[in-house]
Amino acid sequence: KIVPMLTSLDAIIVRIIAGDETPIAYYGVSMSILGLASTRVHFSPALYARLLAKRDIRDVVEAFWLSYLLLIPMIIGILVYTEPILAVYNIKYVVASWIVRVFALAASLQVLSTLLATVIGGLERRDIIEDIDLRETVLFKMPTLRLIIVILYLIILSLFSFLFRESELSIALCWSLAYLLRFILIIAFYNNLLIKEFNVHLPYKIFAKFTLKFIVASMPIVILSIIYRVEPHISIWDTLTHLLPAIFVAGTSYFLVLYVIDYKFRDLIKRGLSFIREYRK
Repeated sequence: KIVPMLTSLDAIIVRIIAGDETPIAYYGVSMSILGLASTRVHFSPALYARLLAKRDIRDVVEAFWLSYLLLIPMIIGILVYTEPILAVYNIKYVVASWIVRVFALAASLQVLSTLLATVIGGLERRDIIEDIDLRETVLFKMPTLRLIIVILYLIILSLFSFLFRESELSIALCWSLAYLLRFILIIAFYNNLLIKEFNVHLPYKIFAKFTLKFIVASMPIVILSIIYRVEPHISIWDTLTHLLPAIFVAGTSYFLVLYVIDYKFRDLIKRGLSFIREYRK
């Protein structure tokens, strides 16, 4: 519980050093937007149980695919429609568009770090089957590493807040970069733990293949944003009138392209339809 408590100090640090609440407002709206897109690994308990029972990482591949199936198009949608999305909250937030974009990239890494943490926790059985010091298990090393990284994150944030205290946009942008760096470090350390403690090498080539397919399927979203420009408006209704049709067309095109290029998605649809038919019987 120490790590979440320390993490929550970031906004307080910015407020004290910068003496301005504007960067905190930019951070808050970024977290609100990403809360809609960042699909956490809700099936983590099930994955944890399967790893604990079978120690088979093939389930991790499925977990990654399911996690990023919706996350990638949502992140890309946020990247290309940042300004109108921010205008829905308030037109004054549009200036923070690049800040939200960096936080969006960090959100994609946050999901991966959650998945890696689940894998490590599921593989660690030494504290159960062996009489060894808890400090030698990853169940101790993981929170220790997170604590060190969070402290580093707060130090970097404090430094940037002091250096750029005259510019709320610069502070918020540096905040987003520090947030991104935090999850890069967590992923690097978690991956090192997997290799060092369990001799497990996750199939990153397969992960990259899945990600590439999701990105390719998301290209119509990018193309649509170029052809059909959605400008931010002061009126929320004017913005939504143009934004919602774009989201609908972009989402539909993503799933259509993915259905064509990805056999796993086609299989998922077939199984879903079979389940519906069986349920109706």
